Amino acid sequence: MHAMPDPDAGRHPNPPPQAGEGKGGGRRGCRAGARSWIPAFAGMTEAKSRRIWLVGLSLYAIAAAADIAVHLNQDRQAGREWLNTANLAVAFSAGLFWPVDLVAQQLLSR
Repeated sequence: MHAMPDPDAGRHPNPPPQAGEGKGGGRRGCRAGARSWIPAFAGMTEAKSRRIWLVGLSLYAIAAAADIAVHLNQDRQAGREWLNTANLAVAFSAGLFWPVDLVAQQLLSR
């Protein structure tokens, strides 16, 4: 007697999940395909993309350090003790969120 052909012969035992299936739930959870639709990242290698992020974060950190220095210098010029824990906490917070701090300073100066 002849054996019946296996309908699953030649198929991968664990096929990759299709869109909407699996853990990620489709495009939303798929990190690899996430960059393909962003024009700025089209054709970039992983190393180049990381380098761009590193440069961006480094520039942000430099701006934060400058903003901290400005806040501490303002406290020193105003005659306040700039090494006070409260002043350091405010300067650090302002440095961390320096874009918001710049907008707040402009609004408060009016």
